[in-house]
Amino acid sequence: MLVEKFVVPANELINVGLQAGLFQTYDHRGDGRLKAHKISKQLLVRLNGDTRKRAVEQLRETSKAKISELRQAAADYKNGQLHGFWTQQFANASHWLDEQKSLRNRAFHQIPI
Repeated sequence: MLVEKFVVPANELINVGLQAGLFQTYDHRGDGRLKAHKISKQLLVRLNGDTRKRAVEQLRETSKAKISELRQAAADYKNGQLHGFWTQQFANASHWLDEQKSLRNRAFHQIPI
């Protein structure tokens, strides 16, 4: 998702960005759930409305896939937590995309003739 959001080719982000300190991540718990990210200004200036929308669309699709995977996995506490997490991510991404569509439609219909 971050690769898409910041319009950085994956190999640049992984091979160069991490080595150069442009993108750092810290996972205190080591479980992948709560992370801190330090992102260089060089990457942040690449963010725009289109890249944000594509990142949220990608988050929605990733969330949908994770939910499907978890529904096929063992029904245990950890998978239940993950299912709740990805369900919330899916809901938030879908809601944001719907809001953006509504805002664009309203703006289009308010253009004076």
